[in-house]
Amino acid sequence: KISSLLGVELPSHIEVGGSVATVCLSAATHMGCSPIVFIGQDLAFTDMKFHADSCDIENTGELEIKKGEDETLNSKYYKVEGYNGDDVWTNVLMMGYLRWFEMFISLQKNTVYINATEGGARIAGTQQITFKEVIEKYKETVKPQIEHNKRIDEDGKVDVDANIREGLNNLKELGKKAKRAQEV
Repeated sequence: KISSLLGVELPSHIEVGGSVATVCLSAATHMGCSPIVFIGQDLAFTDMKFHADSCDIENTGELEIKKGEDETLNSKYYKVEGYNGDDVWTNVLMMGYLRWFEMFISLQKNTVYINATEGGARIAGTQQITFKEVIEKYKETVKPQIEHNKRIDEDGKVDVDANIREGLNNLKELGKKAKRAQEV
């Protein structure tokens, strides 16, 4: 069981919404992190571009939106409220992630969420704080003490060999369980 490998009790499931960002948000919430800061979660075509200029991916030009009488009915793209209160364009996939984030956040009563992306879509339930302000506010946060479960030898030193053996044994057991699950 993964809980015994990690030495912590995990919930029976962790909510996910189809992306690494949703898994990370769910895991950070479960671990009791607060505040949780969104950085780079545009969830929209900021400045009408597919990727940030700093990406190692070539932008294929600006996004072309077909504007009709009612832009909200456009079959590919939708307007949502932006970080700065303006309208920004998104698509159905990013809007799905946006709605997932908002629903998840609305169910968490003891966690503070901050949107420090400074562009893109507004994420309901988050505080809008610039990245610079987040750094200033939280730069001196004391890190929590982490308790490590390491084997110590008779001289009081970490027994690296014993820790590696234990880890390998745990992986072998996990492998056996995975093989059995495949068979089933």
